[in-house]
Amino acid sequence: MALIKKYLFVFVMMILVFPAVQEDLKVIISKPLSGLFSVVARPEFTSQGWFRQEYQEQYRQHTEDFPGFKSDLVRFFNQVDYSLFSIAHASKVVIGKKGYPFGTEYIRSYQGKNFVGTRYCNEKVRLLKIVQDRLWTEKRIFLLVVFAPDKATFFPEYIPTRFRNTEAVNTNYSWYKNRCLEAGVNMIDFNGFFRSAKDTSRYPLYPKTGIHWSNYGAVKAADSLARYLTAKTPFRVPRMVVDKIEVRNKAGEDDTDIEMAMNLIWKIPHPDYAYPQYHFASDTAQKKPACLFIGDSFYWNWYYPGIIGNMFSNVDFWYYGKDIYPQTFTKPVNIGELNFMNEVGRQNIIVFLQTNGGYGNLGFDFIDRMYAETDPAHSRLLYYEKQIRGSQSWMEDMKKNAGEQHLLLDEQIREAALYMVNQELLDKKHQN
Repeated sequence: MALIKKYLFVFVMMILVFPAVQEDLKVIISKPLSGLFSVVARPEFTSQGWFRQEYQEQYRQHTEDFPGFKSDLVRFFNQVDYSLFSIAHASKVVIGKKGYPFGTEYIRSYQGKNFVGTRYCNEKVRLLKIVQDRLWTEKRIFLLVVFAPDKATFFPEYIPTRFRNTEAVNTNYSWYKNRCLEAGVNMIDFNGFFRSAKDTSRYPLYPKTGIHWSNYGAVKAADSLARYLTAKTPFRVPRMVVDKIEVRNKAGEDDTDIEMAMNLIWKIPHPDYAYPQYHFASDTAQKKPACLFIGDSFYWNWYYPGIIGNMFSNVDFWYYGKDIYPQTFTKPVNIGELNFMNEVGRQNIIVFLQTNGGYGNLGFDFIDRMYAETDPAHSRLLYYEKQIRGSQSWMEDMKKNAGEQHLLLDEQIREAALYMVNQELLDKKHQN
């Protein structure tokens, strides 16, 4: 009995000590966790830091961030909660029926809970139509609105029951889509197309384990975009030619982005996904058009496989209308650091690529900025900019905020004026 206790004691001590050994020696290779995490680096020892107890506190925080087997233990904990209780340990993610993970913002938009109001949407579309027509008649720049699909609209049958107690009367997507149709705005509705083709598509258009369109869906959409632009404009966009389609049980990263963020031990069961292999065909005598995309993360499913680079002469992207890519890959660049009209003037085509109508902000402020340039006499944006510049206290706040957010003063003033314009409309959202 004493021998058993001795062995048991040694075994328990090994369990307690082994994580510390693993932290320093990495005896077993553990797969790192996916996603972004803020961690405390191991501090350097100084006598000053020791006596101020700063070293001890930072070391304590560091050891909590880097214990041996942390990633394995986190995955085990996450897997138990997912498998037994349908709980996802990922930011703004919930688990629906049959294990389908959803982004909560998709569900809120599907329910119409973030609908910005009819007056706001109507005014945005009115200005959009003016901007669209002026860009074409004066600069021969084609403006196009593309509604990307969203998972809640595509898979409403898998939304958790607790979110299905209300039916949306209006949503940002539905209202913008209908008003754009009525106003004659150039538009492609991939959200509606994907939903209508859901039961007839040979391969999944939207992945169970992803938050964006599937690899196959993204290719289909890109091909449709190229055909639409070639048919509607004088520009000739290289067309995609599919050589073959590989059907795999093992999903690619672009089809599992939401699953990866959940950091589980075992893969979530899913149907086979399709991966088209393709090349581009074009008339070498014609130059590819320049295109600016303004939108959200659906763009990356076209950018990283090289679709954008093959279809257009540039890869300009304004992420949420703020951050400029590809420049920001090297050094953060904000839209305020560019000459707005010069950037617009370099384009042949401008595309708003947004899911759920940009969650209400169609065009991510491009419409208001452009309208201010084309019709300054009637621009509420310029009105509020003038009000801000004319107020000494307001300008002091702008200088302070610009410094804190690392923005140019002019851009901070423009951001504040845009907020005032949008707030003015939102305050009247219930007025039809």
